Parts: sequence; structure tokens; C-alpha cells
Amino acid sequence: MAELLERVLASPALRRLGVGLGVALRLWQYLANASLWVDEAALARNVRDRSWTQLFAPLDYAQVAPPLFLAIEKGLLTLLGGAEWVLRLPSLVAGLLALLLFRRVCERCLTATAASLAVIALALGAPFVFISSQVKPYSVDVAAALLVVWTTLEARRLGFERTQALRLGLLGLAIVWVSQASVLVLAGVGAALVVLAACSVLSPRVAGVVALWSFGALAAVAWGRRSLTPADADYMRQFWARGFMPSAPGAAGLWLFRLSTGVFGAPDVDRSGLGYPLAWAWAVLSCVGMLQLVRRDRATALVLLSPLVAALGASVAGLYPCGGRLRLYLVPLVLISLAAGVEAIGALMRGPFRGAGGLLGAGLVAVAALVVIHRPPAYRPEHVRPLLESLAAARRPGDAIYVYYGAGQSFLYYAPRLGLGAGDYRVGNCHRDEPREYLRELDGLRGERRAWLVTSHVFRASEAELLADYLGALGTLQFRQTAVEGDAAIALYELGGAASRIEPTAEAFRVPAATPGPAWRCYGVLAPLSAPPAPPG
Repeated sequence: MAELLERVLASPALRRLGVGLGVALRLWQYLANASLWVDEAALARNVRDRSWTQLFAPLDYAQVAPPLFLAIEKGLLTLLGGAEWVLRLPSLVAGLLALLLFRRVCERCLTATAASLAVIALALGAPFVFISSQVKPYSVDVAAALLVVWTTLEARRLGFERTQALRLGLLGLAIVWVSQASVLVLAGVGAALVVLAACSVLSPRVAGVVALWSFGALAAVAWGRRSLTPADADYMRQFWARGFMPSAPGAAGLWLFRLSTGVFGAPDVDRSGLGYPLAWAWAVLSCVGMLQLVRRDRATALVLLSPLVAALGASVAGLYPCGGRLRLYLVPLVLISLAAGVEAIGALMRGPFRGAGGLLGAGLVAVAALVVIHRPPAYRPEHVRPLLESLAAARRPGDAIYVYYGAGQSFLYYAPRLGLGAGDYRVGNCHRDEPREYLRELDGLRGERRAWLVTSHVFRASEAELLADYLGALGTLQFRQTAVEGDAAIALYELGGAASRIEPTAEAFRVPAATPGPAWRCYGVLAPLSAPPAPPG
């Protein structure tokens, strides 16, 4: 039985099945046509509303993206329109390419059994399914990292033949313009090549490759700094503060533990974790696998693991965070280590436990499959588009619309498509420090007969509840509809025209305690959405 299980795990057919399942899951997510959520909508509005020349200035709404990625998005939008499937096409292509590249890398670096385990783990991984249908470059980062690693391994196998070395150098020169994270991958792999060349393992042509990579990386870094305003840079550091490794040894150790278990732990709001139970155990196995890779082939292990080292170095230096969805480009390399660790533990088994290795591998496959079965695609974190379509269909002439600031980006992306002009709605501002300001904004609706409330991307449930409670006190709830997933909702209130001018007042109404502090929801969202409504006079 154990031998049969090992033969199945080592079968090329299993790897082909894994790739096929990965393709199916990514197409499932893509074809579900989920609404743009706040980050996507913010970037999409930059692409849609800016001219070609304006696109390469610092972006609005606290957004950052590499210039070639933006150019591809702008070109597709110009040719095919601004539908979700158009804007998500680059990420889908990158997600499918990453599957094929990852299989090749695994088959080059691992045994047949370990390669199958790694391919299935990546193919079924919810974060990779999710980012393959996002108007954000995270999927491109994953494909770019794997492309650099794969082409480097190929060049090393061929002894850095002249044509191969030139292609590798030009790849690094170009890829930094479509993937910001590739700068760190090039830094890590480039350093690995220098070390191997110094040990006389590689051809002197390595110097030319590294020189081209260095030039491209430095140019991309200079462009990236130019594309960030001081306010953007300060905000990014605050928002991604947990992604920077502390310098104190004890705090750094705890940070590394949280980072490694976070990779395998339950998916968070942005689906950056794999959702495996006993995350710490899988993290330990991946560390064992790293040692196994080094023991088996030090040169290959150096190429594979060097991006991880570069990312951690950039994190501790405060140059680039290593957390959340920004770390996903590194996870395929961690999965390679995990598969090697599973196999290494299996090889240590003797006597009556000889078949335990195959069972452990089968357990990894089962866990990855059960995570997807428990929560399959499509993932719709803020599926607001159907709600806005319902609002547009049911809205009467003269109905007021108040949009909670967290829903502002998505609403403003869809509003023109739904025939809603700037005079038809009011987008509120962020008032985490002073919740009573929300009520003062709602006071601008006094005197209206009917008013719609649109909420999504709610920072605290208490904020949405406060808006609903106040409008309920001003009038009567007539209709409410919520999204199939996430917190998006619309509600219609009958305010009774002049009758809504009486009590209660914003000044006397009970409000929750303020929750100050940095958050995306309070930065880059307010202007130029709309001016706050004037108080009734």
C-alpha cells in the first residue's frame, strides 16, 4: 500500500492534474466576475481617469504600481473597455504562467514525489487563486519571481552559454518595470550568482548578467521613489509597519515565527494565508526542507533561497515590507521547501514507520484540497456591483444617495456605468477621530423624502451601525440588501421630507468612541471624491 501511494505521488500525471486543477480554479475565480473591491477600484480609477502621461506621475488614493503594468492596464482599457474581466486579464495570464513555471522549477529542484506535493499546494492555494483575478500586480510578482529563478537555473545548467546569459541579463533589465518585487528577487539571485562565480562554479559571463540586473534594479528603485510623494511614503510605512522586521533579537524571532506561521495559517481579509491547520508544524517542515535542499545541492539551494534572504534583509532595513499579500511572491519558494521537508521526514522513517512519509505527503495533499473544498471560489470580498445595480434600478428621481467613505472607491468606479452623475450622490469623508462628523454629514439629507445608504469596506461595524441608527431615527427603513460575501450593503430610508428636519440632532445623538490611527480607509480616499455636504441652513 505504501509503495502504491509513493508511486501515485511521484507520477507526472499527478503534477499534470495539479496544474489542471489550478487552471480550473483560477478560471472559476476569473469568470465569476466579482466586483472590484476597494484596492482594485482605487487603482482602476487611476488607470481610467488619467491620461497616458498622467499615469506615470504619483498615483492618487495611496496607490503604487510599476509603470509597465500600468501601461498594459491602460492599453487594455483603451482597446477593450473598463469591464472587470479586461482589467483583470494581466493577472490571470500571470497566474496561469506561474503555474507552468512553478512545475518546471519543482521538477528541476525536487524529486518527483516532492515536486508533485509542491505543485498541488500552489495550484490549490486560495491566495494564488484570489490574486490571479485582481486589478493589482501581486500575481505578476509571483510569475516574475518564478521566471527569474527558472531562467537562472536553466542558464546555470547550460553553463551560462553566451545567448542564454544575454537573455537572462535582458530579462532582469525589463522585468523590474512590470514587477516591483522582482527587484528583491534579482538582488537575492544576483548575490547568489556572485557567490557561485567567486567559488568558480559559474562562467565569468555572470558578471555581465549581474551588471544588467543591477542597472535595471537601480533604475526601477529610482523610478519607484519618484512615484511616491512624501505623504504616500509615510503612509505606506505606517500601514505596512508589521511587515518590517524589528532589529531587537527577541522581537525579530517572534516576528519571524509570526511570518512563517502566517504563510500557512488561516486566510485573512486579503487572503494572504494558505489556511492550513497546525500552521506551526508546516512552518517547521519548511525549515527542515530548506536544510534538505542545502544538503542535496548547495548551488541550487542558494538560488532558490536567496530571494527569501533578500526580502528579509530589505525588511529589517526598512526598505520593503514582508507581510500580507506583499510576501506572496516568496511563498512558492517556501512551498518548495515544504515539499522537500515532507520528503526528508519520510526518508528518516524506518521499520514499521517506513510508509509514514507517503502518508505525510498524502496528508499535505488532503489538507490543501480540504481548504479549497471548505471554502471554494469565487471569493468576493466586497461584491458591491449587484447592489448598486439594484439601487440604480429602484432609485426614483430626487432620491438622495449617501455613500460611506469606505465604499467610495468602488461606488465612484461603477457610478458612471450606472448612469449616476456627480449631483446624484454624496460621498462621505473619513471621521475615525470624530464619529459625530458622520452624523453632521447625514444632516445634509434632512428635507429629502427618500435617501439611500451605501456601505462597504467598513472599518468598524460600529460606524455602519451609527449611520443606520441615525437614518433610522430620522426616518423609516424601507429596504435593505446585503452582498453575498463581505460587508457591502445598501439601504433605503423614507425620511418624510420636511418632517426629517426635527429631532434627533447630530450633536445630541449617542456615538461610539473614536478609533484614531493610520489606515488605508482614512488615506487617499477623501479627495477628490466629493466635497462634504453642506449642513442644512
